[in-house]
Amino acid sequence: MADTPDLSLTTEYRGARLVLTYRANGTAALTINGIERQAAALSSGETAHLSSTVQTDYEWHEFIEGIVRPVAGGIEAVLLANKAEIAREAFQTPTDA
Repeated sequence: MADTPDLSLTTEYRGARLVLTYRANGTAALTINGIERQAAALSSGETAHLSSTVQTDYEWHEFIEGIVRPVAGGIEAVLLANKAEIAREAFQTPTDA
């Protein structure tokens, strides 16, 4: 059986590279500028809320949130900056044959 690839939502926001990843092992991670800021293991059907701050300008900080939630046939990943949505994508997850 082939390894299941990680599913990632990636965006650039005010010079920061934001990546929200759902891994095949059932964990979610929020990575900002190449540094994993927070990760969480998800139980079946559970929604993960990950967050961190990032400095985007001289003395300017943004509150970044990543949400990974189950949807029919897969997961939905959402990135927010200061409560405003900046990226969203739904991914189908492979099922066991």
